[in-house]
Amino acid sequence: MATAVPFDVEPLTASFGAVLRGLDLTQQASDADYAALQNSVVQHGVVVLRDQQLNDEQQLALGRRWGALHVYPVFRLAGQDVPLEWVEDTEKSPPKATRWHTDLPWEPRPPKFGMLSAKVVPDVGGDTVWADTAGAFDALSPVMQQLVSGLRVLHKVEADGMKRLVSLVDEEAGNAFRREYAHGVEHPLVRRNPDSGRLSLFLAGYWMDRIVGMSADESTSLLHFLMEHATQPRFQCRWRWSVDDLVIWDERRTMHMALPDHYPRHRKLRRCTVEGEVPLSIS
Repeated sequence: MATAVPFDVEPLTASFGAVLRGLDLTQQASDADYAALQNSVVQHGVVVLRDQQLNDEQQLALGRRWGALHVYPVFRLAGQDVPLEWVEDTEKSPPKATRWHTDLPWEPRPPKFGMLSAKVVPDVGGDTVWADTAGAFDALSPVMQQLVSGLRVLHKVEADGMKRLVSLVDEEAGNAFRREYAHGVEHPLVRRNPDSGRLSLFLAGYWMDRIVGMSADESTSLLHFLMEHATQPRFQCRWRWSVDDLVIWDERRTMHMALPDHYPRHRKLRRCTVEGEVPLSIS
């Protein structure tokens, strides 16, 4: 018998994403409520809660329910310890996260959950789209599943990204960031979600440098195929933001992309991420 949840669930698509109604996170919730919310994130991949007027500390406290919060590496190396970030697009600061990616795959322990709270939204455009990399793995042929399951990918900060990130801090912190993250980190191309047991493609868009052990042509061709496969509309869900929307997603089974069709209108979202585990291979 399925366990009752303390909110209504409205699917966004037939297999991926959901809107949860009836849970007010600005009020005191029970441990069972938070556990049910976490289970829904894992089950649906992406969940949306409307009209959540969370302040900074309430959003951080929610994230800490599920683990330690991540401080963005370049700021950590600059001596900052606040695990809260602002994603802001303005006329003078164009949208940046406009390509498919997952967050911080070049960390040894990439995030478990991502969380965005909308504070300023444009009157048109500015949606965010997520792709279900677990559904994408399931849809591969058994032969392709077997092929990719034994592979590893080197994730690293691309040159343009490195230049942009070190520009955000002083020279000493920038040089420390370069030293620590210049060589990247290897992760399995197929990972197992420890909370659900499901397998997913660990794809990270422009953060993927190459498949370990393959030639450049082989790696580029296979990664291109997998990215095209995983970002098909049938694996996507899309959300049009309103002020005080809260979206939580499982970073271990998703990629996402912010659409730039609102520019130069203002868009401002508050973000935090929950630290994850070392990605598990399927063996």
